[in-house]
Amino acid sequence: MKASNDLVEKYGWDKIIHGLVGLLIVAICVLVAVFLFGNKFVPVLIGAAIGTGCAYIAAKWKEAQDDIPDEKDIKATLRGAYLARPYHWCSLCFFMDN
Repeated sequence: MKASNDLVEKYGWDKIIHGLVGLLIVAICVLVAVFLFGNKFVPVLIGAAIGTGCAYIAAKWKEAQDDIPDEKDIKATLRGAYLARPYHWCSLCFFMDN
């Protein structure tokens, strides 16, 4: 509990939520790519790239709607999107179709 409180105090709820939303967008894009094309390298790579792009566009749009735009929110969203990638690479290593 202390670690999570320290994390919230350091970054704030806003940045944490932005990171989680970025992670969720990438995860959904990769999941859709895997369902459509199978668990192969190229579909996962393209799904991660499309998800990162969508997360960036969504973050830019959200910040454009705010009264005071904060570029740190966009960076937090992209950090969350980048955080999703190691999980996808691990899934490729262990569950790749031949």
